[in-house]
Amino acid sequence: MLKADFHIHTKYSMDCHNELEDIVKRCQKLGLTCIAIADHDAVEGGLELQKIAPFKVIVAEEVLTHQGEVMGMFLKKRIAGGIPCSRPSPPSKNRAVWSISRTPLTPCAGSG
Repeated sequence: MLKADFHIHTKYSMDCHNELEDIVKRCQKLGLTCIAIADHDAVEGGLELQKIAPFKVIVAEEVLTHQGEVMGMFLKKRIAGGIPCSRPSPPSKNRAVWSISRTPLTPCAGSG
């Protein structure tokens, strides 16, 4: 069975100081089998964690658009920020999914 967390930040994100090794240890303690590293405007944490984690790591990125934040997932490189988000971008070699990271009903305090 898959046990996952699809929104984890690393030290590469502006709002977090989690070391990669500490993330691996915590995920193993919780029995997670898949995670998405969704740093703000960075993919380095996810790319580096893929090399050392004994479980599936999805490289994601929270990107600031003109309409708010969205999350790109299954990335190979960083997405440029400040872009319009009037319609979802089609899948490409670098980006497989766009998903809404926050909505007006999601409180920001304490969320990633």
